[in-house]
Amino acid sequence: MATFVLQVWYNRFFDLQTYVSHLLHFSIQGPYYFLLFFIQLKLISPFLVIWCRFCNKQKASWLWHMVSVLFLCWFSSILIRYTFMLPVHGGGKNLFGGTYLLLYYIGILMANYRIFERLKAKRVIILSVSFVLWIIWWQLSCLGKLPFDTMLAVYWGDGFNPPSVNFIVFSIITLFICYSGFGLMEDSAIKINQNIVDATAFTGRYTLYIFMYHLIVRDVILTFLPMVQSNIWIMRFGIFIPMLLAPVLAVWLVRQIKKQIFKDCIES
Repeated sequence: MATFVLQVWYNRFFDLQTYVSHLLHFSIQGPYYFLLFFIQLKLISPFLVIWCRFCNKQKASWLWHMVSVLFLCWFSSILIRYTFMLPVHGGGKNLFGGTYLLLYYIGILMANYRIFERLKAKRVIILSVSFVLWIIWWQLSCLGKLPFDTMLAVYWGDGFNPPSVNFIVFSIITLFICYSGFGLMEDSAIKINQNIVDATAFTGRYTLYIFMYHLIVRDVILTFLPMVQSNIWIMRFGIFIPMLLAPVLAVWLVRQIKKQIFKDCIES
């Protein structure tokens, strides 16, 4: 559906052959590379979860998990160097997203060991330490002072999409900032304003739709209101906020219409 909408908007007509080509190659827009490896990760995720449960049942489960991570480090390297899916941007061009597969399993392990629940009482400390590490790691990455990518570029690549060593570590640090930061916000919001939590959760449920439609929202705005890019503050309110909210509102409206139609069909 998203590919159809974008093709009709950009080309002003519908051509079946072009549509099928865009659909199969995830090429209607650059960011659609994300959908290609997202689908692959969804397909392999049941097997990763089953393996994680199998490791949990072993005597030295932590050792099994550690060996699994090391295996995925090697396997991700193989995927980066020796697999090719489609000529798209980033992780989509490699099987299972290349090193995204490793990050995905690390996320499963964090959920498995309830890392953020166990560290709940230390959120302030975690947020402070993670934020300092985030600044340091980001600056060193920008300045090219971190040696890991140079040392391991042959095996894991040297980019950020799919993530190389530098950005894998950076992603994990960012994850700790997000969970500890939003956890503190949630605790305070419960006392101050529950609407903050509700608004964040509401937007989060539509992340995939924001990803698919945000660029067309931008292009529509620039087509009819090109003057909004004259100032950064005008762009923030005239482009960035609509890019986030318009896809959410559109999908929410469609779902409400579907519910009403379904309700009317039942009643009739």
